[in-house]
Amino acid sequence: MKIYHVETQEDYDALMVELEGRDYNVMAIKSNRFFAMQKTCVIVFDGLPARVVSLDFASKEFPHVAIQKYKAKQNDVQSAIETISQNNAELFHKIITDLEQTYLAKNKDYGNSFEESLNEFGEVAGIVRIGDKFNRAKNLSQNKANVTDESKIDTYLDMANYNIMQAMWLMKQEG
Repeated sequence: MKIYHVETQEDYDALMVELEGRDYNVMAIKSNRFFAMQKTCVIVFDGLPARVVSLDFASKEFPHVAIQKYKAKQNDVQSAIETISQNNAELFHKIITDLEQTYLAKNKDYGNSFEESLNEFGEVAGIVRIGDKFNRAKNLSQNKANVTDESKIDTYLDMANYNIMQAMWLMKQEG
């Protein structure tokens, strides 16, 4: 049995490429589940298809198995990016799948607060949140981030999800 702990998207992607090269069955976790767990993401290989669990779960479920922290080497990251980027349609699908996982995880944590604020304050409520993300992206393009747990890419992906949720709300309003 092998258990790997990854803390970044780059580590997750590089590990998937490396394990595919070793003929591990990673198809079940190929659609990225990293976004749902972020820094607590653990990949378990125990004779079954690989699965993604939280660090807490792995520690409790497998107390006698060493959890290996996986850190991608820079050339592994580049290799993973090249592998994923070979087909833009695949990359687009991967992003959309990740956005869906983030949307589901955040709605589970926060409820449907975005739609509730739209219902209470109208369309402007969504525009304000999207504007906040836009201003963050603009700031990050000009300055180095002080907050290290949300990258430029995370900001753009959050903005994409807010735009999608805003469009969903408008579709419901227009019936």
